[in-house]
Amino acid sequence: MPDKLSEMVSWLAEHVHATDVAMLLAGIVGWKLKAGSAAGIDRPIRKRSKGRKNLARFMKLAGGAGALATLVRAVTGFKQVDADEAVAIPTRQLGSMGFNASVLGMGGVYIPGGTELEGIALLDTALELGINYFDTASQYGDGESERRYGIWLERLQREGRRNEVFIATKTLTRGFIRATEEIEGSAERLRTDRIDLLQVHAINDYDTWRTVNSRIGSMRAIENAKDSGLVRHIGISGHGSPEVMLTAIEEFPFDSVLIPLGITDRIHKPYVEEVLPKCIEENISCVAMKVFAEGKLVNTEADLQRCLHYTLSLPMSTAIIGMKSPEEVIENVAWTLAFAGMTEDRREALANEISAFIDLDELWWKR
Repeated sequence: MPDKLSEMVSWLAEHVHATDVAMLLAGIVGWKLKAGSAAGIDRPIRKRSKGRKNLARFMKLAGGAGALATLVRAVTGFKQVDADEAVAIPTRQLGSMGFNASVLGMGGVYIPGGTELEGIALLDTALELGINYFDTASQYGDGESERRYGIWLERLQREGRRNEVFIATKTLTRGFIRATEEIEGSAERLRTDRIDLLQVHAINDYDTWRTVNSRIGSMRAIENAKDSGLVRHIGISGHGSPEVMLTAIEEFPFDSVLIPLGITDRIHKPYVEEVLPKCIEENISCVAMKVFAEGKLVNTEADLQRCLHYTLSLPMSTAIIGMKSPEEVIENVAWTLAFAGMTEDRREALANEISAFIDLDELWWKR
């Protein structure tokens, strides 16, 4: 058996059936794979304690995240491929912003967890596996998520790779002065020459929208940041009211909208019925969040791969998921690569399954 991973992948692709390679990877990472999926990988079941240790050891032996990416792509493609022809995560246009984003994006809420090195390594793993849309906010870890992103972005800049990634952050403050201070703080922490997308965050009712869009509201600070060149594009996020979001995008020319488009969105107060079509009509980037209902579906009977596939089946731009570990990144990348479409009948069947055991009262954005 060859020693170098690139040679190993080529050898495996030539001599071993892809399903058997998947089982090998499962053994390395510490997963079990449930057999019988038409798409290949059905649903890996994480063994967290052993998986982290095995994955770290394997990545060290293999030469890091880039080498691991080659093997993951070769495995999850489920076809005979050479190492340099591995399957890539599909991309979609971010509306009119001129960037092709991976359909799976990295949420930054868990980047402050663990050590600084672990947080930055998580970003490296995501990038090397093909994720190029990265989301964060000044509220995540009281600025620590942005700070770690900044260390990482500074290195990418030195390596000439800054243009490979799209960075989105948010402001939660509502007035002009405080928003200006928050935006300046974000830029300082992110250590980048520009913020690709700055979003006014959590616009969930009409009063909040009127406040931020007033003469002394945070929207004026965001516009100033764009006029100065610090921010390239302006976006908005909302959780609880599709009607408020429709009003906002009618009253301001947003480049991007960040909304819940997980399977639970379909069950109650759905953004998918009117907001998503409006974004398509206006060529506004539509970023999906709450794919796993803010983690509420993770410890239930829900089939998480099918839940992700539901969101990927929608005409949105990218779906951001907060991922806590390299195993979770690999898992979500594998599920993304296994996506082959979902019919409307299958969407409805999944919604019926989820509605049978999810408590909507636990979903604060659906109250």
